[in-house]
Amino acid sequence: MTRTQPSHRFLHLFSCIVLLSAATGAAALPADKQPNMEVVGGQLATIFNERQADAFASLLDLNTLGMRVAANVYENERGRAEFVRGFLKTATAKTLITDFFGQLNRSPESAAKFMRVVRRGEENRPLLRFDYGDSGFEYIEFVVQADAQGKARVVDWSPLSSGELYSAVIGRVARILTEPAPGLIQSLLGMQQIDQATLQRMKTIAEMRRKGDLRGAFQEMEKLPPQIIDSRIILVQRASLASEAGDDAGYRRMLARLEQLHGNDPAAAFMLLDHYFYAKDLTKCLQAIASIESRVGVDGMTQTLRSNIYAMSGMHKEAIAVATKAIAAEPDMNDPYFTLAQSRVALGQFAEAIETYSTLQKDFGYQFTREDFAQDAKFTKFIGSPQFKKWLRE
Repeated sequence: MTRTQPSHRFLHLFSCIVLLSAATGAAALPADKQPNMEVVGGQLATIFNERQADAFASLLDLNTLGMRVAANVYENERGRAEFVRGFLKTATAKTLITDFFGQLNRSPESAAKFMRVVRRGEENRPLLRFDYGDSGFEYIEFVVQADAQGKARVVDWSPLSSGELYSAVIGRVARILTEPAPGLIQSLLGMQQIDQATLQRMKTIAEMRRKGDLRGAFQEMEKLPPQIIDSRIILVQRASLASEAGDDAGYRRMLARLEQLHGNDPAAAFMLLDHYFYAKDLTKCLQAIASIESRVGVDGMTQTLRSNIYAMSGMHKEAIAVATKAIAAEPDMNDPYFTLAQSRVALGQFAEAIETYSTLQKDFGYQFTREDFAQDAKFTKFIGSPQFKKWLRE
């Protein structure tokens, strides 16, 4: 009934390579003509929750996205223009939409929620949280600009799990493919050069993932050169694939490797939260949550994560206090109610626990039976209490 798992970034490195294999910013408007980011954020949440693929396609500005990518590849206008032409031939709206909606469609009861508008330099960006249930969560900032007709268009995005703009990531990959400078390859993937066989394998991995063969993609990724598979960016991808494929052992193994090799890299903090949770490292868990909050702010999700970790550590008074804050922040989230109830059970506060479970029944539609609790030894005293017997009469 608890979870900490952050999700993978939406558009994977290998998808970037497929998009770029054939490919060798909008002007700023006055402040009073910029799109209303709160309105756009609400629209995006509705589009994702209702799976409105056509509506999302109409918001994507691939030309401006291509220009932003090109700015990370070429310093001259001619090179940028040629790159954008190639980018537009391969980076179709359908491909990007498939990547965005894929995890939502694979995760039962997944949902997107507009959280707030964040300020990054000179840009205001709508921040959305994607909740995938047991498959984790993700925060994404969307870069939105008005086109020549004044219509709001999505031109870029930055997932919390990567900490970078999509255009920056795909731009670096493009430079590897078009101008394989050793220093660039070394900084991105940790090796001096990439041979054609490796590039082909990376494209194969992307295609396997796109077709839904997640286990096959994970196994194929294991065959990449050691310098690649142990780089931070690829370890994140390996962990993400294992998680999507339901390979819990592989997921934990990848996180342990990520922590071993890149544990001091701030960019790895989001993905490592689960590892610290599995290791029951309270201090590092709380540090990782604080790192997330420094980027996206304090909300019901981050407070729920903190409450779960306190409960896991046996600090049930602290868990109750933080779960109560999570509920106050986002009353429509069910997760903190479960943590609250379980910590109340652990402290012998059976009447209060039943009150919380009753809220889950009344407000969220949950149904509970004696058998639901009998499966877990920590509820033994709770089941035998007069309060429980009165609540769930046999």
